[in-house]
Amino acid sequence: MRTCATVPAVASNPIDLETAHRMPAEMATETLLDLVASARALEAAIIDDQGAAAVARIREAAMAQAEAYLDLTAQAATHARALKP
Repeated sequence: MRTCATVPAVASNPIDLETAHRMPAEMATETLLDLVASARALEAAIIDDQGAAAVARIREAAMAQAEAYLDLTAQAATHARALKP
């Protein structure tokens, strides 16, 4: 399984370096979609009166997703910055 942490290892040739920003950017996009799904689940939990524990659990997961999204976006930008002439 490739992760953003493996990008420096697989980016040993110039072609890989030119596309190294894509992996964290794509992962950030997927994470953002997960965050939207969690927000919908949070709304449903509140509307369906599933209780404070369920709402807290969904909220905690959503906060982790938001933090991961920001981290991945920053990582993609760092890789993109390396492409500047």
